[in-house]
Amino acid sequence: MSEAKAAAPRVRPFEAHEWRTLRELRLRALADAPDAFARTLAEKEGRSDAEWSRMLAPSAASASQLSLVAERAGRGRVGHGTPRRTDVRPR
Repeated sequence: MSEAKAAAPRVRPFEAHEWRTLRELRLRALADAPDAFARTLAEKEGRSDAEWSRMLAPSAASASQLSLVAERAGRGRVGHGTPRRTDVRPR
């Protein structure tokens, strides 16, 4: 296996129970690049556990709104994203 393939992250949909991972990655991203987001770190840090769980739940059941997590061997979960698909019908 080439070094580039070995270093490539694995990207997969979040599962509904992984809201704590989403929270960790989102807060880390906000702390690292606060000007890249519409919300502030303070706003997101103030969310309750229930709010984080509710935020992830729709994407776990949707074909058009997916929250994705990137994982890298030896480094764990390294990032996330929420692309929007417009070419599918809601379930």
